[in-house]
Amino acid sequence: MTSTYYKNSSSKSFEEIQEFKKNSWVHLTNPSANELAYLAESLKLDLTLLTDALDQYEVPRIEIEDHDVYIYTRFAVEKEPGLFQSVPFLLINKKGYLVTLSPQPLPFMGNILSSKRQTTVQQIRLMIYIFSQVNLTYSQRLISISKSLRTVLTDTIKITNKDIIQFINLENMLYDFISSLTRIEAGYTNFTKQTGIRFKEPEADAIDDLRLEAGQLMQICKDNIRTVVNFREAYNTILTNNLNRVIKFFTALTVIITIPNIIGSFFGMNVLLPFAQHPLAFGFIILFALITSGALAFLFIKKDWM
Repeated sequence: MTSTYYKNSSSKSFEEIQEFKKNSWVHLTNPSANELAYLAESLKLDLTLLTDALDQYEVPRIEIEDHDVYIYTRFAVEKEPGLFQSVPFLLINKKGYLVTLSPQPLPFMGNILSSKRQTTVQQIRLMIYIFSQVNLTYSQRLISISKSLRTVLTDTIKITNKDIIQFINLENMLYDFISSLTRIEAGYTNFTKQTGIRFKEPEADAIDDLRLEAGQLMQICKDNIRTVVNFREAYNTILTNNLNRVIKFFTALTVIITIPNIIGSFFGMNVLLPFAQHPLAFGFIILFALITSGALAFLFIKKDWM
């Protein structure tokens, strides 16, 4: 779907228009091949670079073609409750036009259209605002991930297999975010140094702030990953200790149960044994077996083997 918006300094809100007007913002959501071809022909854009933005595995980078700057980035979305992923997003800085393209709806589209300060005629300023919204998607998702981690970690004794799977999913999501944010941070630096665009000092400062923010978001990801790894190692240690205790317990129990069997097996032999004819022999055997087993049980408990 293709939408075109226009807003100047005297406009109260973004106006959706039907044609590609000078100083307008053209946004495409999951466009068809025909829409991409029409856009490329109308605005003289590179069709291959446009198509790259629909690749789910496209990495953030900057391409320059015929003085047009193609900025590939990624924003974070909630694929389903509790599961997040990053999605490719393309911004094109073309003289007189701002073009954006994404395979999924922008979660911050409403924020842009409701902004009173942003206009389409101030193209760089609008791009910087969009970049800030991209950073915000990661910040919001990281808050949700941190809450999920704290919720699971509040009671480690009651950890279930479902919680373990959730930990694995969270770790994978964090690594996905780090991979994207690393390139996004580098992209902000390249945006000011390699594109040939002349930035005003406030604009350059704003982009530098975005770069620092991306670095902080990466650090939050790393801290959360460290929490997951530390918990996993601690939980593995706890499981190993519990397993060792169970093995020791059943080993000791096996020894204790085996003693009466050994004693009883002697009297099952077809040979003469002391007190074999005594009327209380059976009671003596049971008593001796119980005393022996009890002594072993006491020893094992004292040694913390049971």
